[in-house]
Amino acid sequence: MESWQTTPWFMAYIVAIGIAFFCSYVAFKLKSSRGIRYLGIALIFMGIWILSYVLSLASTDFGFKIIMLCSEFGGLIASVFFWYIFVIHYTQYNHLLKKWVLVALAFIPVVTFIEILTIPYHNFFYEDVKMELTGGLWVLSKTYGPGFYVWVGYGYFLLVSSFFIVFFKMISLPRKYRRQILPLAVAVAISIVPNVLYIIGFNPIHPLDISSLSFVFVGSIMLYSVFRQNFLDIVPVAYSSVVEKSKIGILILDNQNRMLDINFAAKKIFEADSMNLIGRSIEEIWPEYKSFMPDVDDDTDHEREVSFGSKIYEIKISPLYEKNDDIAGRTVVLWDVSQLKEALNELDAYAHTVAHDLKSPIGNMMGWAELLKNTISEKEPREMADQIISNGLKINSIINEILKLAKIRELDVSQMSPVDLAAVVEQAISRSIDDSERANVQLKVQETWPELNGNPIWIEEIWANLISNAYKYGGDPPFIQIGCDRSDQFIRFWVRDNGDGISAEDQEKLFLKFSELHADQGKAGGHGLGLSIVHRIVEKLGGQVWVESESNSGSTFYFTLPVNVSTL
Repeated sequence: MESWQTTPWFMAYIVAIGIAFFCSYVAFKLKSSRGIRYLGIALIFMGIWILSYVLSLASTDFGFKIIMLCSEFGGLIASVFFWYIFVIHYTQYNHLLKKWVLVALAFIPVVTFIEILTIPYHNFFYEDVKMELTGGLWVLSKTYGPGFYVWVGYGYFLLVSSFFIVFFKMISLPRKYRRQILPLAVAVAISIVPNVLYIIGFNPIHPLDISSLSFVFVGSIMLYSVFRQNFLDIVPVAYSSVVEKSKIGILILDNQNRMLDINFAAKKIFEADSMNLIGRSIEEIWPEYKSFMPDVDDDTDHEREVSFGSKIYEIKISPLYEKNDDIAGRTVVLWDVSQLKEALNELDAYAHTVAHDLKSPIGNMMGWAELLKNTISEKEPREMADQIISNGLKINSIINEILKLAKIRELDVSQMSPVDLAAVVEQAISRSIDDSERANVQLKVQETWPELNGNPIWIEEIWANLISNAYKYGGDPPFIQIGCDRSDQFIRFWVRDNGDGISAEDQEKLFLKFSELHADQGKAGGHGLGLSIVHRIVEKLGGQVWVESESNSGSTFYFTLPVNVSTL
């Protein structure tokens, strides 16, 4: 008798071995995913199981076949066990795997493997094992003993229970995650069915083992899941801890504003704890949403404050994208800011009280200094009085700007009106540059301005601060350009000067409170609140502000505002 035999099916088994080890390699590369090391181990033992079966099938030596049978069963037992552990971890039930549970789960696999290793010495696992020629191949013919059926029952328990664990986790997840986890459930089902057919004798490729060959399909499904559904790369059960258990209200809407998902915190906010809201319109629980919901093709984030009962929430509405970058829906996130608002209101009240208490003595001090100046004739005391008055004016200006900064929080973006930008810019110029100095400044102001809905007072404040900076830090003489351009949803404004420019290092801290421009260059400095006020107002109105500048090349300050601020 020859030592080796072949069959055309060997190629299919070799493909299955390659898929098993390749999937194991991919699994270990994605080592940050939950429970991934257990899947990698399971796939390695799966490859050992199939490889041992192929070597056993290829040999005609009875002793070698028995050795490979032990290796084959060892791989099978370990792959089923570690697959089950992986499923438990991947579906986030690993908190149930106490040490005693792991020991109990491993008991039958360990005992079964010992039985396999000692086959020549007992008939408990196999009552009889012999070689016979079937279908042109020398194969092992086995008469199963009670130990075999104990293992089969236990192995099916692990596989079937893992299928139902995956299935029930899948139906509890949003549709997006179901597409990712569905192939996992299919893979489990495919691994069970062929093994049942093999054991009951209904084997279409008898005498070959169809269950190990089925891994060609199981492995292909897993590879598809890895590369097309982000399986293992993005663990869907993170949804359970990050979204469902979050104390922040989270809703996921489609383009018709129907709820695809809503977490427990959001249900509590809307007092809909016991309602099944999936597929229903958000307006059923939140009628006011219609008044500020974005257009279907609006790809910007929207923020505002809303009230539910005695609670105040900050909401953020953001677009969700398909793979082709089309907008598929929205996420709506709600933060409870009631306590924060209460604390800020108390802080504002305190700031207002302190500011007003300071303004009165400062006013008195300036009045006495003015009176003193007018009653003395000596030059030095008069100059000292001027310094007192000048510093008093500066302190008064700081107090006014601090109060202004505090008032920005009270700005209601839902109460807006049409803005005459030409008039607002002209008023800002008048505030920033004295009429007596205007002849010494070169101004280039855009003649026509687009329509804008907003708050004229606060928009003027933006312009006044930027124009004032351009005047203070411009060249000699200052040359200031003012203009804008418009996109579909935003207007971009700018103020350009011919000054020394701003270094990249200074640009990073430009919009922070008390960051003073050019203070180290002997320029006429302020107190560092103007650009911070600009930043806060623009941000409150839903826009952005930034600067483009190079040393000795002047600076251009840009800010954007939505065409219709009241839709925020």
